[in-house]
Amino acid sequence: MHVQPYTAKQQVTRVQTLADGSTVRTVDVILLARDAEGRTRRETVRTQNGDLVHTFQIFDFVTQTRYTWNTGNNYPQVVNVYQSRPNPQPALPTYQAQRYYPYRSESLPPQTISGVYTEGSRYIRTTPIGYVGNDRDLVTTTESWYAPALSLQMRSTIDDPRAGKTTTETTDINQADPDPALFQPPAGFTLKETNP
Repeated sequence: MHVQPYTAKQQVTRVQTLADGSTVRTVDVILLARDAEGRTRRETVRTQNGDLVHTFQIFDFVTQTRYTWNTGNNYPQVVNVYQSRPNPQPALPTYQAQRYYPYRSESLPPQTISGVYTEGSRYIRTTPIGYVGNDRDLVTTTESWYAPALSLQMRSTIDDPRAGKTTTETTDINQADPDPALFQPPAGFTLKETNP
């Protein structure tokens, strides 16, 4: 498999307005990388209980192996290794009655974001009165801008009256092949085999 490599940065901002009018705002920074063989790396940086925590995930499509680990206070130097294994007997699908939420979708005009061509869409879902104890319709709007050449979401906004507004913005796109060392577990960490 050969794909377009890149490195990029995403910022995910969540703003929730509480009943008293005050707001809670959180920001995650995500550093992304993909090489020409399709290996991916995701590093999420967030503040957790007053400490700065880095969460890492590498997925190697060739060996079907996923590596995860954290750095920050009180985290052991351990890399969890998940090896995907074929399932000889796939489970039969189960069918459950689901509530119907009316929705509509539409395409948005293409945009260039951070120098990359993107295609946009808008998805509007309505939770009717009484479905979740609500006394009026709840309307959730999602707008998303996707870069087909990179198979990467460049921008999205989710506006949900229950959870607030979440905005994701991708910047700092570099389409050169990343350093191969990015796709290796860190030196000095213990590898721990974990069932998939």
